[in-house]
Parts: sequence; structure tokens; C-alpha cells
Amino acid sequence: MKALRIEFGSLRRHPPWWSFVLFVLGVAACVSGIWRFGVASEQLAAVRAAAAQETARMVSGRPRKPSEPVFTLPPDQVKAINKAIDALNFPWNDLFGKVESLRSRDVALLALEPDGATQTVRMVAEARDAASMLAFVERLGAQGAFGSGVLLVKHELNSQDPDRPYRFEVIARWGDVR
Repeated sequence: MKALRIEFGSLRRHPPWWSFVLFVLGVAACVSGIWRFGVASEQLAAVRAAAAQETARMVSGRPRKPSEPVFTLPPDQVKAINKAIDALNFPWNDLFGKVESLRSRDVALLALEPDGATQTVRMVAEARDAASMLAFVERLGAQGAFGSGVLLVKHELNSQDPDRPYRFEVIARWGDVR
């Protein structure tokens, strides 16, 4: 038998030019992926370390030191803000309930002005006669919320009104209303 000579095609010695470009792009993609993985690993390690520190702080019960305030207010503004907060937190319903329980046909309450700084309430009222005025002040003093801190500050007879009512002003401490 004779040896057969089979030619499988011509062998190229160099690959085509575009295969080299693909190879370089593949290597660049691998390097970029490895670099991004390293950056992400560093970020993950930093987050885990911060979480471990926060967990340790919470377990130890040690409060985090407070940060410095960004700004400060002048004392005048602080006083004004505190005064507004006192006015908003004033127990209006309790005070009105206490005063409403004292109402009578002989006395009409004209004004009610609380002062949070001194914890007093200024009331202006009119009464038909002096006895009704004094009875109202006594009932106000007997009220548990105002205690003995009730003072009749001023009173006058309105002679121009045909009924001639007494207009009077009372200051009461409301410290126990709360």
C-alpha cells in the first residue's frame, strides 16, 4: 500500500490583526474588573469596621459625644423662644375649666391673661356689687389650683353705667394647674 498524502489546508503563521485587538480588550476588561473589585472590597471593609464600632459603642452603653452646635442663638432670642414654648404648653383647658367652675350670674369675666414667667394669671372681671366681687375672689382662693396666691389688685365702680358694676382685677398663681 502506498502512503497517502493529505493536505489539510495551508497553515498560517500569524493570526489576523483583529484577534490581537480582541486580546488586548479582554485583558483590559479583566484588569478593570479586578481593580473595581479591590475598591469595592475596601469600601465594604470600611463599612463593616464602622458598624462594628457602632455596635461596640451601643453594647458598652457609652453615649456618643455630642457634636458641636452649628449655630447659637443670642440670649434674647432664647428667652423669646422659651416664652413662646411656655405659652404653647400652657394648660389652657385646665385653667378654663377651673375658672368656668367659678362662674356665677353676678360676675362676668372680661379678660384672662396668663404669664408663664411668673406663673400667674391676670383676670379682669365685672361684678354687680361689691359682695359678688369679694365672693368671686374668695371662691377663686378656695380653688385648689390657685391656692392662697389670689390677690385683688384693683377695683373701681363704673358710675357711667346705669347698672353701676364693679370692675376689678385679680392676679392668681397657677402653679398647681398643671
